[in-house]
Amino acid sequence: MKNKSLIIVSILFMGIGSIFYIQNSKTESNKSKVEIIDHYDFKKDSILYSDYLKQVKNQKSNFTNISEAKNFLFEIYNKNIPEYWIGTKWNFNGTTRIPNKGTIACGYFVTNTLSDVDFKIERVKLAQEVSSKMINQLCVNIKRFGDFSKLKDYINNQPDQSVFIIGLDFHTGFVLKSGNKIYFLHSNYIDNEGVIKEEIDNSIALRSTKTFMIGNLTENEELISEWIK
Repeated sequence: MKNKSLIIVSILFMGIGSIFYIQNSKTESNKSKVEIIDHYDFKKDSILYSDYLKQVKNQKSNFTNISEAKNFLFEIYNKNIPEYWIGTKWNFNGTTRIPNKGTIACGYFVTNTLSDVDFKIERVKLAQEVSSKMINQLCVNIKRFGDFSKLKDYINNQPDQSVFIIGLDFHTGFVLKSGNKIYFLHSNYIDNEGVIKEEIDNSIALRSTKTFMIGNLTENEELISEWIK
């Protein structure tokens, strides 16, 4: 009888141990799934970047007014894209599609984010070309300058809440006009800093260049019309 009791007790302990092992394995499996999800996306204020982009696509298709669509595009680049992308490191060969995962070159930052918000562009080709081709293809009111003060005069004479694409000697990014403030949103190559949004007066990358080519993205009404279809 004692032997039978010992056998029964042993079986019970083995069963409990097996249950604990299975539950533990499930927990570890769930942890792995969370890590995999996190590896392929980036969350800001409880909203995954991929989910935010779905919201953009759904919302933009509801616009029938070009002015509203322009303002929406400005909000995307003045607020939301920086919130997700700031801190993503620069690398000459960086091509990441996910904020704060991997690295991003300046050209790819421009074309990847435009593609993300559903502009139908040749993302890779434009990222690898000189920035003048991207500006000529996507922008209007295009100008070239060799003087920073003339660049500022040009921007100040453009409509408020404009998004521009700018090409420098060996660099590119977005310029944003918000009231009396002008910002440079770009993947900064200096010290491999990566994506930042800074006032143009304080931008070493922008102030150290000798040439500027700039065009207005939001004033390209033909492009905006195609975007919201």
